[in-house]
Amino acid sequence: MNPNIYLIAAMAYAEDRRCRLDLYNNVLVSERDYVSNLTKGIRDFWQYRQLPCFAYSQTLLTHHERKFGCDAMLVVKYKDAARICLFEAKRIRFDNSWDSLQNSGISHFSDQLRRQSKWIKQAAIWEFFILGKKPGKKEPPHFDSWASTCIWHKDTFQFDKAYRDSNLLWKDSELKELVGSIRPGKPKNLISMLLTACQDKRGNYMPISNGRVTLTSSDGTDESVSIPATLQALDNLNLDVFCGENGIAHFLFIEIDDSES
Repeated sequence: MNPNIYLIAAMAYAEDRRCRLDLYNNVLVSERDYVSNLTKGIRDFWQYRQLPCFAYSQTLLTHHERKFGCDAMLVVKYKDAARICLFEAKRIRFDNSWDSLQNSGISHFSDQLRRQSKWIKQAAIWEFFILGKKPGKKEPPHFDSWASTCIWHKDTFQFDKAYRDSNLLWKDSELKELVGSIRPGKPKNLISMLLTACQDKRGNYMPISNGRVTLTSSDGTDESVSIPATLQALDNLNLDVFCGENGIAHFLFIEIDDSES
């Protein structure tokens, strides 16, 4: 295992902890602030180590299509391959305010989970629940005490299909039940997600061709998205357009080398 994989996961979790403290202290005031500062913090650390990286955030307009059902994309490049990670961030205040009904009459989060399911065969996807409670509080039970709580898409989608009516809003009680249903002792945080994703236990090892990797949907439509996976490809891309077309509010690129940490 490349030692820098562990470094990415550990320092990302450290940044997540810092962001939760800032949210608790009202230094950060929104979900967008939180994820933007998280990705920027990871980028800054990687730049300090003089390793290739890039971070970008933008405000999505109402006409932007949320193609992946996720608002953040992380591209981790290693040699001639890349792993694509996607996550959807939700700020949880435990006042049943984090979900909404769409014009179609179904839960917005349930619809996001359906869209995510189209890409799960090739990408590592998880849900990223942001808590503003004081770091260190072991409340509510089963949530991460210090940073955000992360749940794999597969577990969340299965729960949504088996135990919920998608015509109704997600409730805090259902989220607590979902988090509590994950095997006791199994980590539910950013370090666990990244370690698993970068070890290729979730998502696929994607070969880079002409500076890009291609994700193809599994819903029978063969819809595909070409994703920049090198700094050169990013330099030649209008990222504002790419992110707008694909509904990505936060984009982070990191390249792993073979050096020892």
